[in-house]
Amino acid sequence: MSPQPLYSMDAEKAVLGSMLSQPQVIDEIGLVKSDFFVPAHQEIYDCLWQLHSVGTPIEVMIVHQWLEGKKLADQVGSPGILADLLTGFATHLNVSHYVKTVREHATKRKLQEVCSEIVQDIHERSEEVNDVLGRAESLICGISTRYGTASLLTAEDCVSDYEGWRMRIQRGEVESRLKTGIRALDETNGGLPIPSYVVLAGEQGLGKSALIITLMKNACLAGMPVGGFTMEMTTRQIVTRLIADIGDLNSRRLNGKLHPDEEDWENHAKDKIRRFPFFLDPRSGLTPHDIRVGTRQMVKKGCKLIWLDNAQLAQGSTSKEKRVEQLTEVSRTIQYLQKEHNIVFVLLAQVTREAQKRGNMQAFDLADCAAFERDARVVIMLEKKPETDAAPKHSVPLLCRVVKYSEGESGDSEITFNKEKQRIQ
Repeated sequence: MSPQPLYSMDAEKAVLGSMLSQPQVIDEIGLVKSDFFVPAHQEIYDCLWQLHSVGTPIEVMIVHQWLEGKKLADQVGSPGILADLLTGFATHLNVSHYVKTVREHATKRKLQEVCSEIVQDIHERSEEVNDVLGRAESLICGISTRYGTASLLTAEDCVSDYEGWRMRIQRGEVESRLKTGIRALDETNGGLPIPSYVVLAGEQGLGKSALIITLMKNACLAGMPVGGFTMEMTTRQIVTRLIADIGDLNSRRLNGKLHPDEEDWENHAKDKIRRFPFFLDPRSGLTPHDIRVGTRQMVKKGCKLIWLDNAQLAQGSTSKEKRVEQLTEVSRTIQYLQKEHNIVFVLLAQVTREAQKRGNMQAFDLADCAAFERDARVVIMLEKKPETDAAPKHSVPLLCRVVKYSEGESGDSEITFNKEKQRIQ
């Protein structure tokens, strides 16, 4: 047995009655034809809006003639229903209450419809769990987008918000930039903008992971919670790198038996890391849904810096999409999340083989998906400094190339990669 339809006859009549008797309220209504459940009410609402939009006076006979011209008068019961609407409405002063009631019932009906589609998908596509989950989230998000309450801000609102933000910055209560602890990134632009979507790219094995772990360590030492999606690195690899960095150890030594003094440094580093406020999601093949859910969990823990260690390993909502479309969805998801939660989201990405051979890499050299370059506010490239192949492993010079910075300066800086301790110096 299907559920009874959700609607309020009285609320629908009150909205239409207010529009008929006080046309000046029409611009404040903000509903659409399908928000009304009763078919006759849908047609009358559409009629009133169309007449109002072209400046035609709203009068019962004019409305009736319009309905007759569309061959809808008999269907809706005009002119009798129009007279009833005028006689029966309460007061236009309460129209916002009636509009809210109509909208809420429309939302519930749409949610009811979407739930039925999801249940049908579950039965018909039981082997495609990720696809079903992605479609379910898309349907639910569509309802949120359509029926969310819009709040328009005036110029005065916006300036007041800015003034409050500036005062908090001056009092040291809020930061507009995330200090990275990396001189090459902090000196010119003061760090990474908050919020921002940052792409950190370079060829494999050239310090991207070391840089993001260094950023994570610096943030944790400053008491800032950090979140990470580790599709490529294991949590064991991350802890190993942190121990090597903090304990001043060769990371390869941690694969075997240590000397007693090295064990002391390892234990010291472990004790410090245990108190670090970081949270890791170690799953592989993450979808945009997974990233959204994980990010919200991390934000609840207070994370202001979140990173994803290899964009190319992410999946789309559905396996049927082309690879570029899947990665574009991932990029757009990150773009929305950084703004929604006021965070810095760092995405690690690969560059094309051609760019690796050519050097002097630019934002357009990102592999697989142009959306990374387009959506990010900051793009940073790591590449070997020319003619440094013979450099010792504990001191490999790299170029940290800021090739895009929407609200700052681009340019090259030199950093040093210690391969033995897997850290940026």
